[in-house]
Amino acid sequence: MAHELLFLDNNFYRRLCTSKDGSTFQNWVISLNKNEQLRKLILENSLEPYITPFAILEGLGITVPYPEIKLPQHLKQGAHNAVNQFSFVDGEAKKYFASLDTLKIENLQQRFLEQSEYTHQSAKAIERMHLMNGLQDTNLPNKLITSLSFDYVTKYQYSRECRKGLRALIFVHWLFLQNSLMSGFSKYRLTKAMWEDAYEEMQQDPSVKIEKADEIHKLMKLKLHKDLLDTDLIHLAVHGYFNNEAYRKIICITCDDYETILFRVRIYKTLYNACLSFVRESDDIYSKYETVLNQFANGLILICNNNCEVIQLINVEQTNGFS
Repeated sequence: MAHELLFLDNNFYRRLCTSKDGSTFQNWVISLNKNEQLRKLILENSLEPYITPFAILEGLGITVPYPEIKLPQHLKQGAHNAVNQFSFVDGEAKKYFASLDTLKIENLQQRFLEQSEYTHQSAKAIERMHLMNGLQDTNLPNKLITSLSFDYVTKYQYSRECRKGLRALIFVHWLFLQNSLMSGFSKYRLTKAMWEDAYEEMQQDPSVKIEKADEIHKLMKLKLHKDLLDTDLIHLAVHGYFNNEAYRKIICITCDDYETILFRVRIYKTLYNACLSFVRESDDIYSKYETVLNQFANGLILICNNNCEVIQLINVEQTNGFS
């Protein structure tokens, strides 16, 4: 069994599978054969597929509406209510997503059958690997509910006081949690939101300002960073997959722009290191999380053109954050 896993961005997967003459699949194989490293790594290896809950939804063309959860009055005031607010929002979000018919396994399987009609015969094996196997996971509904709730609670508009409390009590610890399910959830937007909140506090209290804070914040304002669509790929390429023993590298394939992807990788690494500084006052926790960060399995990102030919390669391990 190969140690690496394979993750396909939906923009690549769709192009690969749905060309009417199957040419995109052939283009992909030919381009891999031209590169000895990629030929051995992908074509001659039995790579296990890795698919996130969001990738399944996107692959099936399913958009999930988010609820508007309002806090009860008794939870609205004070930073001391941060965890209670979080627990309430998390519980309500889970109940909402669990109630949606669109996330029922029978609906997901029906959407797969409808989508499968457009898959060229040459790419059926990829379709089975990318979607069908994921739909056979008996725990999929729970994974979908958990991932959607995770996304919802991290985006929820808590008060400034509560966000500060949640950063200290929950959010920063999530970044370094070694858990097979949680490791697959993109922390990209979470790190960005945590940084923006923390930087605002640093402006008000310079004594808590971390090293190079101003330089990091300038990077957040660059135009490339604003064009954030799907960040699963960046997270997986930097983080890898934790399988209860160690992190495994993930080979990610996308048709996104090379410069945009490269920038996102670098800013994600920068943000992770910056967020590590939030626990610097606790030597034990800082040392533990720094060790976890150093265990992440940086993978590879293959950049393809619209014909699914590999045109560029990003070695994430050799790609540094901004210093």
